[in-house]
Amino acid sequence: MRNHLLLLVMAVTLSAHAQDLRLNELEYFECQGVNVLVFSNSFNGGFNDEKNSGIEIIHHGVRTIQGGAVRLNNTPEQWDLVPTMTSRKVDRENGSIEVAMRYNDYDFDSRVVVTAKGKAVEIAVWLDKPVPEKLAGEAGFNLEFLPSQYWLKTFIMDGRLNRFPRYATSPTVTRPNAEKPRQFKGFKTYDDRGTGRFVDPLETGHNILIAPDAPERMISIQSDDSELQLDEQAKRIAEGHFDEPLPQSPRHDSVGRLQNSFILMQQSLAQTVSDIRLANEELEQHNDELAAATQLKLDTNRRKAAFIQDMYHEIRTPLNIISGFSQVLTASHHAIPDDEVSDITARMKESAWDISRLTRQLRQAADNHSE
Repeated sequence: MRNHLLLLVMAVTLSAHAQDLRLNELEYFECQGVNVLVFSNSFNGGFNDEKNSGIEIIHHGVRTIQGGAVRLNNTPEQWDLVPTMTSRKVDRENGSIEVAMRYNDYDFDSRVVVTAKGKAVEIAVWLDKPVPEKLAGEAGFNLEFLPSQYWLKTFIMDGRLNRFPRYATSPTVTRPNAEKPRQFKGFKTYDDRGTGRFVDPLETGHNILIAPDAPERMISIQSDDSELQLDEQAKRIAEGHFDEPLPQSPRHDSVGRLQNSFILMQQSLAQTVSDIRLANEELEQHNDELAAATQLKLDTNRRKAAFIQDMYHEIRTPLNIISGFSQVLTASHHAIPDDEVSDITARMKESAWDISRLTRQLRQAADNHSE
């Protein structure tokens, strides 16, 4: 039994006299100012969530949309599972492209049919059997918009006016991590900032007009039978998932040149970020070494202070003995028996020897410190 999952119509901004979208000889849809690629580049699993795969839209020379495919959650991340393309059929007579996808982990198959409809494209998702129970309410068709082109732009969802946030500060809904579908090879790479929760839709509805305040980026999406969900991808970008390696395009047309130029830009950005990270690591290492040296100096100073205090007390005792006996001998040496004088003299010599020994120890400690 054929089960129709979703039907949406997506239109980009064109002038009233612009050409309709057509399927060209390179097997993607185009008209002046717009290119719509349908799995011209597939998810190859090399770095799982490549940013030049699935359904893509190049909008007035800028790739504004990519990753259009059936995914397993609302905000797929870099190591979340991606579908394997099992077939791709181009129907020139009807102006459509059909792509079959499969998730082996869930025995889940789907088909996406993209058809040119004047100045818009119709995207239909078909299932030949029901969604697996584990994915019910989770799997859906995703489109990823380039954040830098839509930050602070307005959007209208079912007549409700809103604005895309530049940072992940809007009142989004979150759900427990236990409800998140499994990732590639069981990885758990997403950063929940210690909350134990992940982000859910920002807005829902059936009709959305994006960037009406920027005609060169404006796009309209309509879905009569399934609900649209707008997710806050700013949080994903804030997590730093922008350095994924991308394959070179074999094309020699404007699309191929644009893709390869994008790759060069991405590589330059990745190198810059890598250099910054390396510099930060070296700075952290230097700071650690400086902190260790500072702590060592503090410990050494404390030991010096303790040593000086100990030596002070050690020297003070024999000095007190010598001083005291000297006063006794000076005041009344004639009245003291000879044997007591001899004992006092011996005690004074012993104390003098102790002072001499302590001074030698001080000299030795100073020599060791200078070395």
